[in-house]
Amino acid sequence: MRYLNKICFINSATVKYAELDLNGNIHFIGTQGVGKSTLLRAILFFYNANSLKLGVPLGPTSRSFAQWYFPYQNSYIIYEVQRETGAFTILTFKVQNRVCFYFIDAPYRQELFIDADGKAFEAWDKIRAVLDANNIFYSRRIKAYEEYRDILYGNNQGKKEFQRYALLESRQYAKIPLTIQNVFLNSKLDAEFIKQTIIDSMGEEELQIDLQTYAHHLQDFETQLNDIRQFRKTAVVKQAQTAANLYVAINHLQRKRRGFVIALRSTLLKLEEQEPQIMEALIAEKQALQRVLAQISKEDASFKRRDGKYASELAILTDKLKTAKKKQERYTTLNIQKILQRVEQITSLNQQREDLLAEKNVLSGQFQDISQKYEALLVELENQFQRYYNIKEQEKLMVEKSFWGQRDEITTQYEKLQEEIRQQHHTEVESARQQYQELTHQCYQLKNKRAVAKQQFWYPVEIERQKDKLGKLQLQLQRATMEKETNSRQLEELQRRGELEEKSLRESQQRDIEKTEQQLKECQCQIEDINRKLADSQNSFYGWLNKNHPGWEEHIGKVCAEEVLFKTALSPQKTSDGNKSFYGVELDLSQQAIQVKSLADYQHQRTLLQQQVDNFQAKIASLHQELETNLQKLRQRLQPKSRELRQTNRELDYQIGQNPHYCEAVQLALNQWEQKARQDKQQHLEKLQTELEATTDAELVAHQQLEKLENQLKRQLKAKLRERDLKISSLDEVKQQKLQEVDFAVATKQREYKQRKQKITADKHSELNVHGADTQRLQKIDQELGEIELELIFIEEHRDLVAEYKQDKRELFDRLKEFKNRQQLLEREREQKRNDFGHKACQHQQQKTDLLATIERYNNELKQIEADTDAFAKFKLSEVFTQLEGLFAENLEPQVGETSCREMIDVLNESYYTEVQRKNELREVIDKFLAYFSPDNIFKFQTRFISSQQYLDFSQDLTEFLEEDKISEFEKRTNERFAEIIVGLGKETTSLVSKAGDIQKIINKINRDFKEKNFVGAITSIELKLDESANTIFVVLRQIKEFNDKHGQDFGMQGLFSTEQHEENNQKAVELLRVLMREIEITRRETIALADSFELKFRVEENQNDTGWVEKLSHVGSDGTDVLVKAMVNIMLLNVFKEGASKRFRDFRLHCMMDEIGKLHPNNIRGIIKFANDRNIMLINGSPTENNALNYKHVFKVSKDNLGITKVVRILTNNRSLQ
Repeated sequence: MRYLNKICFINSATVKYAELDLNGNIHFIGTQGVGKSTLLRAILFFYNANSLKLGVPLGPTSRSFAQWYFPYQNSYIIYEVQRETGAFTILTFKVQNRVCFYFIDAPYRQELFIDADGKAFEAWDKIRAVLDANNIFYSRRIKAYEEYRDILYGNNQGKKEFQRYALLESRQYAKIPLTIQNVFLNSKLDAEFIKQTIIDSMGEEELQIDLQTYAHHLQDFETQLNDIRQFRKTAVVKQAQTAANLYVAINHLQRKRRGFVIALRSTLLKLEEQEPQIMEALIAEKQALQRVLAQISKEDASFKRRDGKYASELAILTDKLKTAKKKQERYTTLNIQKILQRVEQITSLNQQREDLLAEKNVLSGQFQDISQKYEALLVELENQFQRYYNIKEQEKLMVEKSFWGQRDEITTQYEKLQEEIRQQHHTEVESARQQYQELTHQCYQLKNKRAVAKQQFWYPVEIERQKDKLGKLQLQLQRATMEKETNSRQLEELQRRGELEEKSLRESQQRDIEKTEQQLKECQCQIEDINRKLADSQNSFYGWLNKNHPGWEEHIGKVCAEEVLFKTALSPQKTSDGNKSFYGVELDLSQQAIQVKSLADYQHQRTLLQQQVDNFQAKIASLHQELETNLQKLRQRLQPKSRELRQTNRELDYQIGQNPHYCEAVQLALNQWEQKARQDKQQHLEKLQTELEATTDAELVAHQQLEKLENQLKRQLKAKLRERDLKISSLDEVKQQKLQEVDFAVATKQREYKQRKQKITADKHSELNVHGADTQRLQKIDQELGEIELELIFIEEHRDLVAEYKQDKRELFDRLKEFKNRQQLLEREREQKRNDFGHKACQHQQQKTDLLATIERYNNELKQIEADTDAFAKFKLSEVFTQLEGLFAENLEPQVGETSCREMIDVLNESYYTEVQRKNELREVIDKFLAYFSPDNIFKFQTRFISSQQYLDFSQDLTEFLEEDKISEFEKRTNERFAEIIVGLGKETTSLVSKAGDIQKIINKINRDFKEKNFVGAITSIELKLDESANTIFVVLRQIKEFNDKHGQDFGMQGLFSTEQHEENNQKAVELLRVLMREIEITRRETIALADSFELKFRVEENQNDTGWVEKLSHVGSDGTDVLVKAMVNIMLLNVFKEGASKRFRDFRLHCMMDEIGKLHPNNIRGIIKFANDRNIMLINGSPTENNALNYKHVFKVSKDNLGITKVVRILTNNRSLQ
C-alpha cells in the first residue's frame, strides 16, 4: 500500500517544527488564524505541486508560496511516503526563491535534517553529507513542478531511476491533483473537468486528434483545391488552351519566318542573276516589236490601196446599175417593147407594100394611061411634098444638129464642172471613205478581239497559283493528318512501353518493398512484444523475481520453459534445503542453458531489432527512392522522344487547325481572282462591246458622213446635171418648138398633100371607074398602102430610139447580171481581202500584243526586281531585319520562294509583328491565367515573369501540362490526400466515439453509486449524463466520420466501385475539410481530445430545488450543502480515476482536504468521511472544534504561542477509525 504517511515542517511558515502522521483521516482543530489552512495547503502542495493553486489569496501585501513556507535557508517541508518496500522521503526547500525537491530513498528520520543541537541543517550540502554517511540514496535535484508530479504519479518514461518513488503509475494523472485541489478549494462544478477526469480514469493513452498535423496537411489544402478548381474552370482552361495555342502559333510563326528568310535570301540571289538576262531579252523583244509594227504599217497601206480600187470599181458598177435602172424605167414608160415590135415589122411592111404596089399595077395596067397620068400627078405631088418634106427634114436636122451641138457643149461644160466638183470633194470624200474603212477595220478587229476575249482565260497565273496553293494546303493537311496519326501511334507505343516498363519496375520494387515491410512488421511485432514485457515487468512474476530474488535466471528461469520439462540431464533429487530446491526438488542445472533473458538482454534485443527496423525503414525508403529514380530515368529516357512527338503534334494540330482558315483564305482569294477574272473579262468584253458599239456607231456615222458627202457630191452633180438637163431641156424645148413648127408645116403640107392626093386619087378612081376599073380594090390597096406608109413613117421616126435602146440594152441591160455578179464578186473579194487583212492584222496584232505583253512582263519583272531590291534595302533598315539578321547570316540550304521579295518581306514583317502581338497576347493571357492562382499554388506555377522568354518557357510547360493532363495527376494526388485525411479523421473520430460506451458505463456507475451511497437527506439526486458534443470542430469530425462510413469506397480517386455520385461525394468531402479548416482557424485548437467528443451535464435536486441539466454549477443550496455536494462529486471522480487510471498498480491511497468542515452537520461529516473511506480516500479536515473525534485516525490541535509560532499537538489517535 502506498500513501502519504507523514508531513514534517522544519522552520516552515510559522511552524518551527511539526511531525504529522497522515496515515488515516485527519482533523485539525483550532481557532481561526492559527495555521490550519497553512497545514492543509502544504499537504495539498504534495499532491498538486502548484504554488498558484493552493487557495493562497493574491494581493500586493501577500507573499508567495516559496516566501511564506520557506522563509529561511533551513526551512523545509518533508513528506514521507509509505510503500510496500519501505518508506521514502521527499525533501522540499527553496533555492533562489524557487521550490525544489529531492527524493530520498529512506523513511523520515529527524537526525537526517536536524543536528544534535536541534538546529536544522543550513544547506543541502550538510543534509547530503549525512545521507552519504548513512549510505542513503537520493535523487538529483528536481527543479520543475511538472517533473516532480511525473515522478510522484509514475509517469517515468526515460526516468527509470525514479520508478521507486511513484505513488501510483499513470500517465494521465493530471486530474488527481486537480480533483484534490477542487475539494479543498470547494471549486465550482465544471462538466469539462468532470468528463476529463472520467476520461483520464480510463487509464489508456490519451485519445486525441492532432489538429495541427491535419492542419499542416490541410495548410494549403483549400488553396490547392481552389487551384485545381480554378484550373478546371472553363474560363481558366480556355485561357490555358489559348496560351498553349499561342505558344504553338509563335513557334509556327518562328519556323515559318525562318523558312521565309531562307526563301528571301535565295530569291534575292536569284534576282541578281535574272536581272541582266531579263534586260537582254527585253531589248530583243523591243526590236521584234519594231519589225512587227513596220510590217503592220506596210500591210495597212497596201490594204488601203487595194480597198480603194475595190471601192472605185464598185462605185462605177453601182452607177451603171443605177443608170440602167433609170433607163429601164424610161424605156418602160415609153413602152419600148411595143415600139420594138412595130419597128421589127419594117421588112414585112416593105414586102407588103411591094405586094400591094404590084397588085395595083396589075389592076391598073389596062388603064395605064389613066393611071400614069394620075400616077404622074401623084408622083409630082409626092415629089413636091417630098421636096418640101426634105426641106423641112433638113430644117429639122439643122435644128437637131444645133441642139446636139449645143447639148454637147453644155454636157462637156457640165462634165468639166462635175469633174471640178469631184475634185473639190475628192479629199473630203476620200478622207471620209478612209475613215469609214478604218472604222470598218476597227470593227472587224474589235469583233475578233471580242471573239478572242470570249475564249480567253483571265488571270490564269494568279488563279493557277491559288489553285496550286489550295492543292498544296490540302496536301499539307493530308500529310499533317497522316504524320499526326503516325506520331500518335508512336506516342501510344511509347506510352504503352513506358507503362509496361513502369508496371514492371513497380511490381519488382513492390515485391521487394512488401518483403521488406513483412520483415519490418515482424521486427516491430517483436519490439512490441519486448515493450509489452518490459512494460509489464514490474507487475509480473518476472518483475517480482527481479526485485526479490536476484539471480533467479540461473535456476528458476531455466525450468520455466515448457521444453525443459522433458530434459533428461536435470538429475532431480529431493532436498530439504529450500534455498536450492524448486518446490522441494533439487535439480542439476549446470548443463542447462539459460532460457530467460534479463532486462538488459531484452533492451539490447530491442535495440538490435530497432536498428533492424530502422534499416528496413531506410531500405523501404531507399526502395521507394530507387523506384522514383528508376521511374525518373525511364521518363527521362522516353520523355525527349515523346516531348518531340508531342511538340510536333502540337504544331501539326496548329497547322491542321489553321489549314481550314488558310484554305478558306486561299479559296476566298481564288474566288476573288475568278470573280475578278469574270468581272474583268466581262468588263473587258463590255469595254470591247462598248468600243465595238462606239466604233460601229462611229462607222455608221462615218458611213453616213461618207454617204452624206457622196450624196452632197451627187446632189451637186445632180444639180449640175439638172442644170445641164434644164439647159438641154430648154434647148430641147426650143428644138421641139422649132420641130413642131416644122412638123406643123409638114403636117399642114401633108394634109394638103393628102387632100390633093385624095382628090387626084378620087379623080383617078372616078375616071377608072368610068373606064371600068376595080376601083374598090384599088381604093383598098391605096388605103392599105397609106397605112403601111404611116407605119413606116412611125418606124422611121423611132429608129434612133430603138438604136439607143439597143445600144443601152447591149451595153447595160444585157450586162446587168454581169454587173451584179461583178459587184458581188468584187464585194466578196473585197470582204475576203478585208478578212485576210483582218486575219493578218489580228496575227500581227497578236504578235504585237504578245510582244507588248512580253515587254510589259519584262518591264514589270524589272520593276519587280527594282521594287524588291528597294524593298529589301528599306527592310535592312527596319527593326525586323535587326531581329532576323542572324538568320540571314546563317549557312542555310537555299530554297527559292514562290512569291516576290516584297511579299516575303511583308510576310516577314507581318509574321514578326504578329509574333510580337501573339507574345503580347500570350503575356496578357498568361497574366490573366496566373491571376487565378496564388504565388504558392499547388502547381508550382511561377506567377511573375519579366522577359518574353520566361513567358514562352512557361507556355511550353503549360502546354506539356495540358497535354500530359498533369492536372489529373495533381487532382489524383490531392484526392488521394484528402481521401487519406478523410479516412484518417474518420478512423480517429471513430476511435473517439468508440469510447462513448465505456464513458457511459462509468457515468452509469457514478450515478448508481450516488444513488446507492447518498447519505445527505437534503440532496434528492445527483446525476450525470452524456450529450452530443457542441464542439464545432467535433461536429465537423462527426460529419466526416459519417461521410467516411457511408462513402468509404466512393470518394477520392475513381475506383472500380465508384458510383455516379463519386464527383458529388468528392465535393462534399472537400467541403467538409474546408469547414474543418475554417473551424480550426476560428477556434485555434491544436487537438481534439476524447473530452471534446461529447458534452457532460449534471443535475442536482436539493430540497425540491432542481438545477436542471447544466455544465457548470457554482453553488448548490446552503454553504454546507454546497461544500458537501462538491466534495461528494470530487471524491467520486477521484475514486473513478483511482480505479481506472493506474491499472498497473492500484494499491495506494489518496487524501482529500476540506477546510472549515464545521459548516457541515456532524452526520454529514461522518457520511462524507465514510463516503471517502469506502473509496480508499482519506480525509483531512479543519475546523474550530471537534464534534466526533472517533471519525478520525488522528486529531491535531493547532495553536499559536505569544510569539506567533504555530504549534501542532496530537490530541487523539484512533486505531479503529480506518478499516
